Amino acid sequence: LVFVAALIGLQGEHGQLSFDQFSPGEVRAAQYLYTTAPKGSVLVDAASNVPSRLNERYNDFNDGGGDLYDLRYFLPTDRSTITAQDMTRIDDHYAGVPNVYVIISKSQIAYAHYFGYLRDGLIESLQRTMETSPFWKVIYRNDDAVIYKSLN
Repeated sequence: LVFVAALIGLQGEHGQLSFDQFSPGEVRAAQYLYTTAPKGSVLVDAASNVPSRLNERYNDFNDGGGDLYDLRYFLPTDRSTITAQDMTRIDDHYAGVPNVYVIISKSQIAYAHYFGYLRDGLIESLQRTMETSPFWKVIYRNDDAVIYKSLN
């Protein structure tokens, strides 16, 4: 009976499995960020759903709050591409703020898709735009996540 209940629960959870668990690569990226970012840094994600509070340093960031700030509120909801104006808005928001880090991962893309928070392809467009932006530099990359640091 317990086995049947577990199977039923798993079936109900099936759609969320793409973001309810993190890949080892996503965990490694988040660990890298929490281990190497200087105290007082601003940690940002593209659409929530990042492994966080992985070590005792989580209170060293984002004014001691521990959770990552969400870039999703700066992203357009009516299209799936990032424009120069969108990047200027993001860059201007973080201009003058030292040590800003943005992490983008596969589970964020799945999370935003599942809940419909952003148009499909938008986070990938953001990633491509940040790759060529003079304001951001890749400091870490693996198959599942990338971390950018602001250059101001």
